[in-house]
Amino acid sequence: MHRFLENVMKKTISEDKMNIPEGGRPRKSTNTNPKLVLGLIYAEWCGHCKVLEPKWEIIETEIEKKFPPNAKPVVYKVEDSLMNDPVKGLGTMNQYLTNKNEKVELQEGFPTIFKIVHGKVSYFEGPREIGPIIAWAMNGLRQKSKKTRKGRKNRHSRHSRRR
Repeated sequence: MHRFLENVMKKTISEDKMNIPEGGRPRKSTNTNPKLVLGLIYAEWCGHCKVLEPKWEIIETEIEKKFPPNAKPVVYKVEDSLMNDPVKGLGTMNQYLTNKNEKVELQEGFPTIFKIVHGKVSYFEGPREIGPIIAWAMNGLRQKSKKTRKGRKNRHSRHSRRR
């Protein structure tokens, strides 16, 4: 409890990630393990990371929009100087991995983008652009199909044309 309060005081855990509505009590989470953990390992001095920074903010927002409020993904970001920190570092990602011998690591330099889905970590190797990163992050997750709704509307509109 002491460490939790210390973290809150240091603002290392945001209310959003703790599943606490602004000014409210913690929500009971129906899913203790998120369907998606999306992470970024970056360095303040890295030019590629600086270019990615505004794109990452958009990615965070767009990824969260794709999930219902009770099943929000974990979007994680850590600076290179904090990678080994016991409270904020990469070790905090171990709780989401099913293989306890596996760990999240820096891959071939900065920035490193990773995801954890179904307890397994994988690393992004594509272009550092919003669309490809979001598509990769969502790959392997089951989503509610929007086609069903559109399909019903289309069928409905065909019937209305016949009348």
